[in-house]
Amino acid sequence: MDALIFTGIILACICILMSYFLWQAIENQRKNRLKHALMAFQSHTNPHFIKNVLQTINWFILNNDKERASDYLCDFAKLMEDILMFSKKQIISLEEKLRFLDLYLKLQHLRYSDKFDYIPLDSPDKENRTIQVDDIINPEVFFLPPLLIHPFIENAIEHGLKQKTSKGFLSVAFKYQDNKLICQIADNGIGIQKSKKRQREQSTNRSNIGMVNARKRIGIIKKLYKMNITTSVLEFKPGDKDPGTLVRLEFLMPIVFNPESGMPYEQMRF
Repeated sequence: MDALIFTGIILACICILMSYFLWQAIENQRKNRLKHALMAFQSHTNPHFIKNVLQTINWFILNNDKERASDYLCDFAKLMEDILMFSKKQIISLEEKLRFLDLYLKLQHLRYSDKFDYIPLDSPDKENRTIQVDDIINPEVFFLPPLLIHPFIENAIEHGLKQKTSKGFLSVAFKYQDNKLICQIADNGIGIQKSKKRQREQSTNRSNIGMVNARKRIGIIKKLYKMNITTSVLEFKPGDKDPGTLVRLEFLMPIVFNPESGMPYEQMRF
């Protein structure tokens, strides 16, 4: 009798272990599928943006503006290099992200200089820089998923500011509040409702590819790394003729986090 009980216990333990290893194998397969999907989305660059950049470079060449064409082409090559490099990473520092966004805005401004002003990150005019970062934030110690923010900036330009008859404004602000890194993208473009109406009338959403991919990637990151990312999109100034759009992305930091000194890379929970 004791032998039967002992045998039963052994068999039960074997079944539990087999179930655990089977569950672990299935979970690893699920994570690998999500990682491959994430890398695929990260490596995707909006062809609409690439086409417009190349058309702008071509316009400079046709107008014999060789210096601007060369500068623009070098900046574009650097941006593509960053996209390729970031697409292979799970996270990058906020410092890297700021440099990337600054270059991205520079290229967009060359195309749409009549639609919004752009003041670079290294400008001495700190108060009016297009990208604003709270003094409390040390960009070297914040780590975030790459290539998530610029599609929202592109959307603000393509669907908001590009449609205005007058020059508007665009701002990107990073703040730290309630243990969250908050990115706010504001513009005074035509607004959400007018933009949706225009897209319905034109029966096109080709420049929304980046936004769709960004939202899918956020969903995958949440499942894969259990990272808390929230997004909200509202009218910036409701009631105005051009109410614009305010996009807010919130990244919850690890529980023990200091915005000035951060924490070691290996302790970041994602």
